[in-house]
Amino acid sequence: MMASSIEFINGPFDGHCETVGLPRHDLPTRLVCYVSHNVFRLIAGQSRLSKSRVTSLASYQRQRRGDKCVYFFIESTSPTETGTNSVTK
Repeated sequence: MMASSIEFINGPFDGHCETVGLPRHDLPTRLVCYVSHNVFRLIAGQSRLSKSRVTSLASYQRQRRGDKCVYFFIESTSPTETGTNSVTK
């Protein structure tokens, strides 16, 4: 299995790059990501907190940019608008 490198453009994860264990053609066309304090702690290499409330959901759309796969920010919604008002563990 080939891994793919993806990059997030704009939105709360702007500039973040991630390697995922899927080939490019198997990546979803749209991603919805939980946004919480823990997410940013994990991205920064810090340990997570025992509880962290989801503050929003960020939607990204996949696009090709040359040989790279990038996800462009579409919108951010409140977890209460989508019924996802929960605490991540």
